[in-house]
Amino acid sequence: MTQTRFNKDEVTYLPINSQLKLFLLGFIGSQIISTIISLIFTFYGISIYGDNVDLVQKFLDSLPVTMFVNSAAYVLTYLGVLLSVGQGIPLLLNKFKNTKAYGAAFCGIAAIFLFNFIYNAFLSAVGVEISSNLNESTLESISKAYTIPALFMFGIIAPIVEELTYRVGLFSLCSRKGKTFAYTVTIIVFTLIHIEFFTSNILIELLNIPFYCFAAATFCFLYDKYGFAASTTAHIMNNVVSILLSLF
Repeated sequence: MTQTRFNKDEVTYLPINSQLKLFLLGFIGSQIISTIISLIFTFYGISIYGDNVDLVQKFLDSLPVTMFVNSAAYVLTYLGVLLSVGQGIPLLLNKFKNTKAYGAAFCGIAAIFLFNFIYNAFLSAVGVEISSNLNESTLESISKAYTIPALFMFGIIAPIVEELTYRVGLFSLCSRKGKTFAYTVTIIVFTLIHIEFFTSNILIELLNIPFYCFAAATFCFLYDKYGFAASTTAHIMNNVVSILLSLF
């Protein structure tokens, strides 16, 4: 069997095919998994409620089903991306030995929360009211109903999956064409996956775009300058704090 050679000067230490697989598994694979699981629940709902569309939809929108679909998708995607990283796992984990990564992660989180505070203050000053978008509202509802599972699934597993997908995968892949290109593409893609455009509250979704753009830029910077440990630690801290704040 041919052994994969890793270039330790690269930001991810992974060959191009591994970077591409990571992105495709995390981005497209997770969507396919979610769709398949949702279809299973849809058929189950139809078997219970028949052709009563409203009851079937209410069943699909219920917190237990939403929690299960999202959790299953993240877990299966998590296993998939880990298999894709393969021999690169020890090299990525080695980044966690760098103590500077944790200081950088803390500074990154501070910057994100400072930006959120300033942006909220600006919107309030101009008379614009902003609330959580669909993505955040769903997370808040799940967190209040299933706090411990939500902290584990969305506070730890989800950030790891997203960092492997959008930093180790997409950012590093695009870095082969230049850092500016990598930052631009990764920020746009990461922001879009958190925005729901097919909703009646489209204004709220649009107003939340700067939050996600700044967070995406911060995670990319941490990953680019301090490695996987920095961006992942910051992402986990961000999600855990957000979940805990949503409980109050």
